[in-house]
Amino acid sequence: MKNSRLLLFSLIVATLTFSGCDKQETDCGFLSFETVDFRNYPSLGIVNGDEEDKYLVINSKAEFDEKVFISEEDKERFHLDYNKYTLLLGKKRIGGIPGGLISQTWQKECGSTNYIYKVDIKNGGYTALGNFYFGIIVDKVSADEVMFDVNLSE
Repeated sequence: MKNSRLLLFSLIVATLTFSGCDKQETDCGFLSFETVDFRNYPSLGIVNGDEEDKYLVINSKAEFDEKVFISEEDKERFHLDYNKYTLLLGKKRIGGIPGGLISQTWQKECGSTNYIYKVDIKNGGYTALGNFYFGIIVDKVSADEVMFDVNLSE
């Protein structure tokens, strides 16, 4: 009887030791970013002939030159080390101008390699079609890991 209790106790300890709890996810949640202030770069926009929403993940100067238009003057002031950072830009069509940025967050999904750039925009008070541009600079990420979650409220 004593041996069976000792065996049972040993089995319980071994089970708890080797199975343990799942590792707690620590590399997820909200992350820091730098906001692109479009007031500093008034000519900055997205190359996009159609009148649709457009979201970009830019990881090189070549991608920037291909997908973004910017005046030479603004371009001289816009510097980004694409070896360390990624530029996330978006254009949202709005039915009221001028639109306003309510909030934006950058986060890593728990248990995943995906990142989410969430943007909440407020429609402007003057009824007219327009574009609302937004963007952030983040630590280097791959384009296939980024999801945009853009919401427009009245």
